[in-house]
Amino acid sequence: MNPNALLEPKKLRSADLIEGRFTNKQLALIEELNESDMFENLVDDIMTEPGKWNEFMDNPTAETNVPEPWMNGEDISITNSSARMLK
Repeated sequence: MNPNALLEPKKLRSADLIEGRFTNKQLALIEELNESDMFENLVDDIMTEPGKWNEFMDNPTAETNVPEPWMNGEDISITNSSARMLK
């Protein structure tokens, strides 16, 4: 992660993702992650599967409940090669 990350998102707005639950700083970090190979399509996943991301946000130990697309076994629909390597 970039220690000099933006404090404000470039494109995303709070209302864009799961009912406005992210702060601007969090949105800026999500945008930065989304631009990396390992987390490409992160924004799309949050937008298309808000249920699992709301679960993550509501979990008191969220670090044990991070939605990870590469945890789906040999799912051929996973096109992110970096995610496939992490499986």
